[in-house]
Amino acid sequence: MNTHTTEEKEYFNYIYDEMYRSLYLYAASMCQSSCDIEDVLQETFKETYVLIRKVRNSDNPEGFVMNILKNKLMKWQDRQKKDRKVLDAVCNEGFRKIDENYKEIWDFCKNNLKKKDYLIIRCRYCKGFSIAEIAGMFGISEAACKMRIKRSLNKLKKLLT
Repeated sequence: MNTHTTEEKEYFNYIYDEMYRSLYLYAASMCQSSCDIEDVLQETFKETYVLIRKVRNSDNPEGFVMNILKNKLMKWQDRQKKDRKVLDAVCNEGFRKIDENYKEIWDFCKNNLKKKDYLIIRCRYCKGFSIAEIAGMFGISEAACKMRIKRSLNKLKKLLT
């Protein structure tokens, strides 16, 4: 693990304070939910901290950190596309026309998720509710809601591969 000097830690705090708002706004232009924005920013600042010596020695530290954010956003978008493929097979109401093959997959997935997880997935991706709205409906924290969604999606991916 990298050990940073006091100066490097202070520089990281300076970068964080100076860039947070602009990075947030940039991420918000790409992500739909505040939870996703916060996740991408957390990953960005974590990598910035690890690479703080390179950032500090860069000719353009702000550009360096912005490039980290852009890379994190590209990875996030790739994950979203993969998740969408799974969800396209799962959601059989609303916006999508599902043929018989998808219905079989959906039934299989439905039978392998806990009822609460199934309902949370349906609310999020088929009905378009926000994380906060779902958390309120089910009486759980937003963090717990996000974790249930992530675990359910991972389970569905394993079932479908």
